[in-house]
Amino acid sequence: RKLESLSQGEKLHFSSRYATGFATQLYFSTRRWASCHWRNVGYNLHRMIVVTIIALLFSLNMVNQKLSDVTDQSKLQSFNGILFAGVFFTAAVQTNMAVQVLGEVKVVYYKELAAGMYTPFAYIFGLTVVEIPWLIAVTALHMIIFYPLVGLWTAPSYIAMYAVTVFLLCTVFCFWGQMLAALTPSTQAAALIAGPTVGIMVLFSGFFVPGSLIPYPWKIFYYIFPAKYGIKAAMPKQFYCSLSCIPERQISDNLMR
Repeated sequence: RKLESLSQGEKLHFSSRYATGFATQLYFSTRRWASCHWRNVGYNLHRMIVVTIIALLFSLNMVNQKLSDVTDQSKLQSFNGILFAGVFFTAAVQTNMAVQVLGEVKVVYYKELAAGMYTPFAYIFGLTVVEIPWLIAVTALHMIIFYPLVGLWTAPSYIAMYAVTVFLLCTVFCFWGQMLAALTPSTQAAALIAGPTVGIMVLFSGFFVPGSLIPYPWKIFYYIFPAKYGIKAAMPKQFYCSLSCIPERQISDNLMR
């Protein structure tokens, strides 16, 4: 109805709560977040720089070593530690970065929600879709630097498994930071929660304390946090195989323990 046809004191009525259809909301929400990420040079540039530093920092410690030379417990632990640190520091920094960028736009989100521009799902959908290419770029940067310098196995299946694991871990940690920023009242509160929760994820990942030795009820953290599954996907495939493998890969069960 036209405004001129309304009588004094008559309330406005709309056929829908939102200004456009759901598909249009998804499209413009995705465009909005794409522009936001492209213009936020600090967010993406900083995490690319940090990922590069992490990859170089840990991989250069093992640049003269080879997995085929692993014959004792000390060398195995060195490779385990470097691989663990490289993967999880790369993933963990995504949490801190995500907390900052989403915390800064919460006020704008509430205004857009009150104006009926997007449904909450459309808003989250756009943010998720736009974040994925940047996470792929983070994974690719890590793989290009870290994987060859550490000397991990070059078989396509091993490279693919490692890359998918790093990507999924970065995705989980990034979206964890975004969730904390959305649920907490301020960016500072989200940052205060993000640090300890990431630490708990790493502590109960099964690397420092094996899952079989974690007592109940703390063992619930071992099962629900994704860090455990990242370790199981990335590390054993690089370090262990059965007696049917090539000779230099025949690492015994006792050595793996």
